[in-house]
Amino acid sequence: MGSVRVRRAAVRAILAAAVIASCSCGSPNSETARYVQESLAIMDRGIYADSTQWQAARQSAEKDLDGVESISGTYSRLARIVTIAGGPHSSYRTPAETAAHENAINATGAGSWPSVTVDNGIGILTLPTFQANNDAQVKEYVDRGVNSIEVHANEALYGWLIDIRWNQGGNVYPMLAAVSPLLTDGVVLQYVDREGVMSSVVVHGTTVSFRNEVSVVSSFQNARKIHAPIAVVQSQMTTSAGEGVAVAFRGQPDSLAFGESTFGFSTSNVTVSLSDGALIVITTATFADRAGNVYGGRIEPDRRVALSSAIGSAEQWVREDSTG
Repeated sequence: MGSVRVRRAAVRAILAAAVIASCSCGSPNSETARYVQESLAIMDRGIYADSTQWQAARQSAEKDLDGVESISGTYSRLARIVTIAGGPHSSYRTPAETAAHENAINATGAGSWPSVTVDNGIGILTLPTFQANNDAQVKEYVDRGVNSIEVHANEALYGWLIDIRWNQGGNVYPMLAAVSPLLTDGVVLQYVDREGVMSSVVVHGTTVSFRNEVSVVSSFQNARKIHAPIAVVQSQMTTSAGEGVAVAFRGQPDSLAFGESTFGFSTSNVTVSLSDGALIVITTATFADRAGNVYGGRIEPDRRVALSSAIGSAEQWVREDSTG
């Protein structure tokens, strides 16, 4: 997912007024009441939080959770309602689930980085899932992608193929930076919030910026831009941030997508840590491409082909487009 992570101190500052106004401070359950209001206020940012369904669910949860003795007693109810505010890409993770998820992310290692092979005159960049926010791992992911493209920049290739068939998402900014030599400079991805306001993700060289602030930059800042046919190969497993990469190439000259429809989580999330270590992932926007076409669900390929033949079909198009 194209996600923004918000730490506890920031959440407390942003939500303090709502929490104080709503909680039963001084009661035996004031800590739990504050926790419920903190959680609901985060969910209020969801893309469907202006719906009558969310308002009804919110009121019902407040009523049912009033008087609950422990914070842990609120977990199941909060997990059930978060998708009403944010849709199916949203989630609530308990402290235990959050810790397990973080441990799995921190175990990212060899085999989880971008890599390039050359097949019959075509560079094939495999772009895997990447969920880490650790600076060292972000740098490793981005630099491996950029450098693996750069080492082939002087070769007489027909073009490039970007394989995101098994990319199940995570952090979209390192992914875009990793493929930045193959992206044209300028707006490559946009987020559209529930008010219809668009925020742009911009590539310049090997730097990726969001709302005019640098998100990720490669160590290889002098890497050359590759101007050649580019095929993106996607599947039903291509999810979230992986879908963001697919959208980033939509509308780029000499670029086509092959394979299957994507999973259907072409939306942007905000990830917020709670006071007890739990986590809320709330969808706040849908993806749009550089031309302003809005997605939000499955992304259809330009050329639908069976997954077993998608690579071959994409390679054939790259050769024909290059020599045509």
